[in-house]
Amino acid sequence: MLADRGFTIHEAVAQKGAVLTIPDFQKKDLNQLTPYQVENTRGLARIRIHVERVIGSVHNKFRITQGPISMTMLQDMYEGVRFIDYILRVSCMLINLCDSIVDIS
Repeated sequence: MLADRGFTIHEAVAQKGAVLTIPDFQKKDLNQLTPYQVENTRGLARIRIHVERVIGSVHNKFRITQGPISMTMLQDMYEGVRFIDYILRVSCMLINLCDSIVDIS
C-alpha cells in the first residue's frame, strides 16, 4: 500500500497482511536525502503518477463514478460485499482491458 507521509495506519495495514510504503522525506536536521532515498522516492513517485492516471481514467470513463453515490449502493450488500465495491471492481477490470495508460515506447 502506498501513502503520503503523515499517515499513521501501519498497524491497520499490517493486520490485512499488507505493507505500507511511504516516500522518504527530508528531516529538519539533515540537509538532503541519501542517494538511495532519492531513487526510492523517485520510484514511488512514478508509481503514484500511474495510479492517479488509472483513477482518473475510471472517473472519466464511467459516469457512475462521477457524481453523488446513492446511500443504497453504500449500504446494500451482496454476499458481504457492498454494491459500490462491485461497481468499482468491474470498472477497474474494464479499464485493465483498455489500451495502456502509460506510454511503453
